[in-house]
Amino acid sequence: RQILRPWLEGILNSGGVPGVNWLDNERTQFVIPWPRGSKSCPDQNEKEIFKKWAEHTGRYRVGIDKEDYVRWKTRLRCALNKSKDFEEIIDEEKKHPNHKF
Repeated sequence: RQILRPWLEGILNSGGVPGVNWLDNERTQFVIPWPRGSKSCPDQNEKEIFKKWAEHTGRYRVGIDKEDYVRWKTRLRCALNKSKDFEEIIDEEKKHPNHKF
């Protein structure tokens, strides 16, 4: 299994997850849609990155494990915060609708 950075760069480069994309041509900043304040995620596209990370890490097996969006989101957030490869950029004007790194 790949560690976070190469895995995430693969996701970003493939464009395979809606809303998860590079913000600049130099590929130094990217955005992840980060819905807040709810126990459930109404839009399948908004939870796709969290589900993919859970599958990648073996924490979710399709057809075997119960879907747990809140836990998946927490695990990706913790992985990003733990990694020294990323620095969060907070957009004060938008009150945190997305995470930029």
